[in-house]
Amino acid sequence: MAIGLVLVSVVGITVAVAIRSQSGSTDASRCPAVGKDALFTGTTYDNGANVRSGARLDRPLLTTVPPGCTIGFAGFCIGEKVLDPTAGIADTRWFALPHDRGFVASAIIHGNPPAGITAATCPDGYPIPTEISLELSGDPASPLTAVLQAHGPNAQIVGFAAYYAEDPASPSLRRWHQIGITSEASQAFSVSWRPDGLRLPPQAGDRVPVAAVACLGGGGPTEAVDFGALRAAAPGISAELTASSGPPSAQDREDARRAACQYPH
Repeated sequence: MAIGLVLVSVVGITVAVAIRSQSGSTDASRCPAVGKDALFTGTTYDNGANVRSGARLDRPLLTTVPPGCTIGFAGFCIGEKVLDPTAGIADTRWFALPHDRGFVASAIIHGNPPAGITAATCPDGYPIPTEISLELSGDPASPLTAVLQAHGPNAQIVGFAAYYAEDPASPSLRRWHQIGITSEASQAFSVSWRPDGLRLPPQAGDRVPVAAVACLGGGGPTEAVDFGALRAAAPGISAELTASSGPPSAQDREDARRAACQYPH
């Protein structure tokens, strides 16, 4: 199937629209050119990518870019969360085409903005989360399970991380590990975690540093992070979350943010 290209004017914006013939194939030569003003690029998934006038799925469709195309983007903003079918998690980033030519959901693009590019504003966009609060609740059906909860204004995705050693042969080599990332929340975002299931479980009375981070999507942490110290539950001892012993170092903060919001393995 061949594809033709026509120019269509939509609400004052002229866009290129890919027209497919009846054979079902995509002609890669019809991919949009990547201009020199692009700050980063991404590749469309197998179903192609819809370009919309704003950062929501119900905004007017301007055009559809065929699958397998590399697109140049001028930046990104925060909008409606969309499920990333490859990673299996949601993403709130919407990539902006140069010269106000529309927005594409990050969830249907292979590629992330490089470090140093911050979210801009866009039509129907959301504010970036700036604060998050970490709490703890129990699971009556599983007394050794710690249920970490977090909530904060404008948060749509939250990742959780804990600082522990994973190798019994190297108990001093601790690092931050993701213990969950979720976009599902009724009153709070939550993950369940059993520290006693680790290869090197905490000893009685040990406190494990934990963190909650507002994420934009996989690989997209924000500065909204809250830390605590979790005393794992043991027979006859309830789990408890207290404040950290002191402010985290800049390196700990960065490592916790990256771990909490990474793509799940």
